[in-house]
Amino acid sequence: MVENSPSPLPERAIYGFVLYLASHCGFSEYWAVAIPVYLMVVLGIAYIFLFGVNLINAAPLDSTETVTDTYAKNQVIKVSDPDAIPALRDIAISDVNRMFFLSDQRRDPGNHFSSPADRLHRKF
Repeated sequence: MVENSPSPLPERAIYGFVLYLASHCGFSEYWAVAIPVYLMVVLGIAYIFLFGVNLINAAPLDSTETVTDTYAKNQVIKVSDPDAIPALRDIAISDVNRMFFLSDQRRDPGNHFSSPADRLHRKF
């Protein structure tokens, strides 16, 4: 019957004091603004940190691992009928760069309607 009586007990005093502190600190305007701001700052720092970790773990841009992998093979171009469909193979990155970035458009101004893909298709 002691549990249901409204008389002051030490447990109730401790619970009341903890509830008073929680209501005084937990529901103030400062924490209503500070907690979301702290969470956004932590999220921003984590984003920047993970971006830096990815930059450290990525291969440099001049590395051969960014261009090719273990499955790519140096392939020999076989001479075949010019009207035949070419065999499926990897195109060397030097050929792709030559077609896209070192095109003959500078020398032939009338050829500006052909796309690099058309020129690449004509070569192979």
